[in-house]
Amino acid sequence: MPSPTTGVTTLSAAGTSPALMLDPTARATTVLMAMGGVTSTSTQGVTANVTIQGTLDTYVAGGVTPVWQNISSMSYSIGGGNSTAASANLDGAFISMLGPIAGLRLSSTTWNTAIVKGTLSLAVLQSLTAGP
Repeated sequence: MPSPTTGVTTLSAAGTSPALMLDPTARATTVLMAMGGVTSTSTQGVTANVTIQGTLDTYVAGGVTPVWQNISSMSYSIGGGNSTAASANLDGAFISMLGPIAGLRLSSTTWNTAIVKGTLSLAVLQSLTAGP
């Protein structure tokens, strides 16, 4: 049984996390976005928005810059009248991809660091063989 490839990247402010460059030949990729420990003190509206982005471009030093696109139209929100991220909209996200993906990262256009505290984690597991 082949050894799976794993990686973790984090985000704690608006912008993008460091990219996780992956094996685009892997048959399956599993993604876990964990919001453990992220809190919001706001009771007024959304104080952070996060999306998971992917690319099909492999990284080559001096090569083409990867083009990043949201994995889906789903945007994860923190805040909005709740005191913790877990009660805001989600505890995290678990996504399985059965096609090629060369890289993943987190992206946030809104993150009020005075209100939202903590770090989001994106963990990725790849296997060269899908299924048991």
